[in-house]
Amino acid sequence: MVCLFVLLDRPESTHSLNAMERKLALARTSRGTSGDVGKVINKRHVLAAFLDWRVYVSGVLHFGLFCASGSIGAFLPTIITTMGYFADRTTVYSGPYTVVTVVLVSMAYTSDRLQSRGPFVFAACALGATGYAYVAIVFSSQSAHPLLCCILCETTGAYSGIGLSMA
Repeated sequence: MVCLFVLLDRPESTHSLNAMERKLALARTSRGTSGDVGKVINKRHVLAAFLDWRVYVSGVLHFGLFCASGSIGAFLPTIITTMGYFADRTTVYSGPYTVVTVVLVSMAYTSDRLQSRGPFVFAACALGATGYAYVAIVFSSQSAHPLLCCILCETTGAYSGIGLSMA
């Protein structure tokens, strides 16, 4: 309820801007475009949004990434415990989150500098898929180290993919 009173309305209808600030806000919002006519819904634009294949690809991408990150967050302590580590060491072996932070920040910084997110999102998704594929297809060792490497790839790919695709 507080947001209804605190957040500003559109520049042309808000009461908190004076004439000069309103003119500046309108100029900034229409910079590089043909301008916004306000609260008008054009049926042609709605149809174009439903027919655009990129909307559906983005939905599938986000669904997959959120499912992966949700399952990792829910099951990582259990997976580490079933590898033979006790509950007190489970937190110690949850280091993939530290790696995710470093990788995500460095990928976001680099993609901002290069003005291109697509290749970085693809690389993050490929890294996560590689970890999952290795566990599902190839993994047969009882050693914890290869499994931890797979968990690292899965976690880094899923969380980095989410952060980069939403930025």
